[in-house]
Amino acid sequence: MDRYDQDILDIKSAIVEQLWNHPNSEIESVVSEVIQNRWEDASPLFYFAGKMFDLEDGWDSMGCGCLTQIRGDEEIVAATPELTLEIRQDERIPKNEKDITLEMLPVFAERQRWLDVELDRKWED
Repeated sequence: MDRYDQDILDIKSAIVEQLWNHPNSEIESVVSEVIQNRWEDASPLFYFAGKMFDLEDGWDSMGCGCLTQIRGDEEIVAATPELTLEIRQDERIPKNEKDITLEMLPVFAERQRWLDVELDRKWED
């Protein structure tokens, strides 16, 4: 299990926990809220499409956007023009983070693994 599989598992666990603690909540609303929170926190599935550098005060990604930002905004890019084009052409990635569904998470994992290879990103897990 890699960091992306773990992130999917963490998201699913957070959804179950939310529903357990708030049984009257609408499932779609809880799923959306949990995914949105993880996106805002830039969890592994939603890392930026650049090389990541560990700084004292956080992570830097050379000014690159995440997958949904690149798909939805022509001014936001990945680390290279080729990566940017590839991401923009992948219609499985929504153009707005609010449209990310549970079923799409494996696509984000696939694309993050692809970026790891393309950008030679090494993680200390």
